[in-house]
Amino acid sequence: MEGKRELTDEQINELKNIFKQWDELEPRDPKRIEEILRKIGYLWMKTPDWRFFQLLYNHGLLIMSDKPGYIRDPFYDEDDKLLKRLDTILKTSEKGDDSYE
Repeated sequence: MEGKRELTDEQINELKNIFKQWDELEPRDPKRIEEILRKIGYLWMKTPDWRFFQLLYNHGLLIMSDKPGYIRDPFYDEDDKLLKRLDTILKTSEKGDDSYE
């Protein structure tokens, strides 16, 4: 079993730069929360018998796809991407097309 491995000066400086970048990030606007919830609430009111996760799943919000045949986890997506997806869903549902893709 090997002993502790010390970080090099280069590795330490790289970590310092990463933490500095995190400190410089702009905080997310809390107003986005209300906008997201309002849009999801509007969709849900159109199908009130659906459970919450049925709503998210049926509208493709749990597993999002950027292109046909490609499925990815939206865990790391920023909220602006979710808002765009919700806008697309709402526009499509207003046209009476329930395909959502």
